[in-house]
Amino acid sequence: VYKRQHLPLQASVKAIVPVRDGKSRTVDVILSIIDLPAHVRTGDLVKVELSMTIGRDGYWIPLSALSEDSRGLWSVYTLQPGSGEDVNRHTVRRRTIDIVHAKSEHVFVDGFFEKDTLLVTSGLQRIVPGQHVQTSISHLAGN
Repeated sequence: VYKRQHLPLQASVKAIVPVRDGKSRTVDVILSIIDLPAHVRTGDLVKVELSMTIGRDGYWIPLSALSEDSRGLWSVYTLQPGSGEDVNRHTVRRRTIDIVHAKSEHVFVDGFFEKDTLLVTSGLQRIVPGQHVQTSISHLAGN
C-alpha cells in the first residue's frame, strides 16, 4: 500500500536482506513493483500488509514471557502444581520452545502444554527453575 495515496500495488520479491534488525526483529525486503505508477518513485517506502494462517498447534504468548536459552534457543517458565493441600504452591520449570511467528508484542510458539499450564509472563529475572512459588491468580495457556 503506497502511504500517500493508499493505493494497492502488486509487486514481486526481488531480494530479502539476510540481516535481521536486532531491535525490531524484522528483515528488509526489496520489491519490484509491477506496472509502476508515475507518482511512485524508485526508493519510496511502502507498507506491506500480509495475513498468514498458521496450520499447526501452538500458542500466542507475550514477548515478556520469553527467556534466552542456550545456543540461541528460547524458553519459557511454567509452573508445575505441587501436590498436597496447598494448591497455590508451584515449582518453576524451564521449557524450550520453538518460535513459529512473531508480531510486535506476541509470538506464536510451537509446542505442547498440558491442560491448565501456568505460564510466567513477567518477573522472569526473579525466578529460577526448581524454585517454589505461591500463586494468587491462575491463567490458563490457550490457543
